[in-house]
Amino acid sequence: EVVGDILLVVQPVLDRMDPAGGGAIELYERAGKAGYMMIGLGTALPCVILPMLVQGKADRDLPWKERHWVKVTVWIAIYSFVGNYFWTHYFYKVLKAEYTFPSWMLNDVPIPLYFMTHAYFCFYHTISNICLRVVKAKCMNWKSIWMKRLVFAITVLGLSYSVALTEALTIAHFPYYRYEDPYLFYLVGSLYYGIYFIVSFPVFFRMDESPREKWTLGRAAMDSLAAAMLVTILLDLW
Repeated sequence: EVVGDILLVVQPVLDRMDPAGGGAIELYERAGKAGYMMIGLGTALPCVILPMLVQGKADRDLPWKERHWVKVTVWIAIYSFVGNYFWTHYFYKVLKAEYTFPSWMLNDVPIPLYFMTHAYFCFYHTISNICLRVVKAKCMNWKSIWMKRLVFAITVLGLSYSVALTEALTIAHFPYYRYEDPYLFYLVGSLYYGIYFIVSFPVFFRMDESPREKWTLGRAAMDSLAAAMLVTILLDLW
């Protein structure tokens, strides 16, 4: 009922903004370079600002360099930057994909995507950590270490492909992202993109997971760079 009430209020506004009918606002149709940059910053900044304002109990009394959210921010920032700056070109080459919206570029990749990827990756890795912790807890009392590892690996593979395919399905509706072959894009592209997460999900999961293991900000940065290097090797072998 609450959602229905909200729609009753918002729908007339949407209709006025979309005189062609249908009530759909496609903001990307009117956003220029500055507009896309604002959208990118608008998605990334909450990932940094909100943890400052709402700190978890475990982080509250720690020096800022030892707080988990700071290490997460650095880890994801490095990984997403490498992904955009280097790995996007594999999509250009393998899938013949291209971005056509107006934007300032860095290494032929729209700069707003660097910020948006940071937000997406924060969300993906939060979800993966939750799922992997559940799986680890369920398997805790199993006797076979190999069965535990198998279930963990299957979970990582399933999460990685699901995330990659879901993003492919959503971005397909964005008219300024073009690709030649839909079959290649959905099947091969999702497998290709899934490599990012096959590596990053279990590596990211390790950070601060054990209270007996000390993670510094420098170690988080090195860990992210190591994961990025492994992904680069796998993509190049592809």
